Amino acid sequence: MQNKMIRFLSSIGMRDIERFDLDFVSVGRDPVERDVVNMVIQKDLPWEYPLLQEFIEGLGNAQYPYTLRFQYLNPPSADDISGLFFNWYYSHYYDTPKVGMEAQGEKALLILYKDEEERDSLSPRLSAFKELLSFLTYDFDIIEEVEKKEEPVVEPAPEPEPVEEEPVPVEEPAPAEEPVAEAGEPEAEIAGASPEPETIVEEENVADLQEKEMHTALDFASEDKAIKEAGEDMLLAEMEANLIKMKEERERARVWKTGDYKPIDHIGKIADEPLANIDFDGEVFQIDSRMSRSGRINVTIGIGDETGAISVRAFEGKRLSIAKIKGIEPGQMVRIRGAIDLDKFNNQRIVVAHFVDLLPPKPMREDPEEEKRVELHLHTKMSTMDGVADFKNYYALAEHMGMDAIAITDHGVVQGFPAAQLARDKHKETLKKIFSCIDLTTLK
Repeated sequence: MQNKMIRFLSSIGMRDIERFDLDFVSVGRDPVERDVVNMVIQKDLPWEYPLLQEFIEGLGNAQYPYTLRFQYLNPPSADDISGLFFNWYYSHYYDTPKVGMEAQGEKALLILYKDEEERDSLSPRLSAFKELLSFLTYDFDIIEEVEKKEEPVVEPAPEPEPVEEEPVPVEEPAPAEEPVAEAGEPEAEIAGASPEPETIVEEENVADLQEKEMHTALDFASEDKAIKEAGEDMLLAEMEANLIKMKEERERARVWKTGDYKPIDHIGKIADEPLANIDFDGEVFQIDSRMSRSGRINVTIGIGDETGAISVRAFEGKRLSIAKIKGIEPGQMVRIRGAIDLDKFNNQRIVVAHFVDLLPPKPMREDPEEEKRVELHLHTKMSTMDGVADFKNYYALAEHMGMDAIAITDHGVVQGFPAAQLARDKHKETLKKIFSCIDLTTLK
């Protein structure tokens, strides 16, 4: 795999990069849109969906716009597409697809729906899968058809013979008697007409209009109040966001500002110090190295002394070269100049390193006695809950004290023996080793 592909996969957060059979065919900036990166990637085998899903999620970490096209040494087959569809469907909808795929030649697959309803429910989902195939540069056509069913032929029923109906006689209504108006009675009252006066209609219309205008005014007032409250909420949220941003920018500037380092003689005192620049030293007991999305090395260093310990974050850059960072190993004495900060995840104190300087190792203990003893009871870190050190450290101290031999007596295990042999080879067999093991079954 090319180095630039390794850097690319690391930048988007991929782990165990050897799982990806990918290499760049070409990569470069678009000649028209210079911010866009055009990539053509070659893959040896067709995609397995779990690995593809991880890769697609990682692409969301890309910090730049891009175009991506794939080429395959071994093009996918119809079975590969069918298997991909099954896994993709189950991952998205937590169900198995109700339809299957049948090969139609070398570059086409047929999906046969049992009816129109099934097609209407599954076709939108299939459109999303087609977009996935397009993204993967899989040159396959998906054909959708509805299963044709033969409808039974229904013979028309014989028409009934017409039945002659006898005419029904219709009675003519009796003529209505006209009412006779009495003397002095208006004709309109006799006819039953009661027209309302026009003045009453006009008054009711005016009242209705006034009531509608009042409700409209109340509605406008309510809308204005809601708009005003929403605007105030948005303004308050913007102010709070600006305050948070201001604090973060000032804190970031403080953390990376060099100079004014306060000397600290014991690591245990760092917990009582304000968030400021400090200068301290200690022994490295742990180091964890990772690569960032930008391809730079970031390390977390555990440093301690007899009073306490603290995590130090160091980042590859102008002040800390990759050679210096890789040269830091457990057991070394180092001087750290940096800023006290709070971890964003656990809110624990850490130190962001500005400068890391190697110091001479700590002096070993002396044994002034002329007649040297032999350590016959010694537990390494292979003895759970009884030892924490490596045998090579014990061996170096025994050699420094002038001992003639040293034993290893781990509890019920012999996994420390290879480390003992390596320590002896490194020191040219100056000490005699006594290999032994405490049998836990005999202890009462």
